[in-house]
Amino acid sequence: MCPVCGKPYFSPSALSITCGDCLKGRPFLIHRSAGLYEGNLRQSILLYKYGGYENLAKPLAQFASARVDDVWDVDCIVPLPSHKKRIRERGFDHILLLARRLSKLRGLPVEKLLYRSRYTVPQVELPRHKRKLNPRGSFALRKTSPCSRVLLIDDVWTTGATITEASRVLKKAGHKVHALTLARSV
Repeated sequence: MCPVCGKPYFSPSALSITCGDCLKGRPFLIHRSAGLYEGNLRQSILLYKYGGYENLAKPLAQFASARVDDVWDVDCIVPLPSHKKRIRERGFDHILLLARRLSKLRGLPVEKLLYRSRYTVPQVELPRHKRKLNPRGSFALRKTSPCSRVLLIDDVWTTGATITEASRVLKKAGHKVHALTLARSV
């Protein structure tokens, strides 16, 4: 896999080769996903995110914590913020809940450093080429924090645009960003 973003390669000859996107530069130091966005993991995330199964936060956090080792050298966990409208639609903030479960497992505080500064169309509704532009300018810093190394949490990595945009805001504020998602599209 790419040592920066964790993009999986399906050839042993590609061991530890940095992908083209990461060679251009990323605002985060490392990103890892707990698994691929398929099968039971995909179904669990969809039930959690859209089906209202808040009780899936605990097993999803346990899964991510057990599967990923190299992102935890951080001072706090930062949930990727959802827009207020999206939280009302779902009935809960699924990423904040996931971050709180990870916090209990890892003994790291949760810091809500970011907020959504504008509403964006859900990434799932857009073609791939528009997903890269959609999150631009949609995050802002809520407050400062003594955490210098932060772990940014989200549910699914598709193009990496959302994690990249949020990481850019955190990096600009002086944070070293690690990122973790439950799953990654291939």
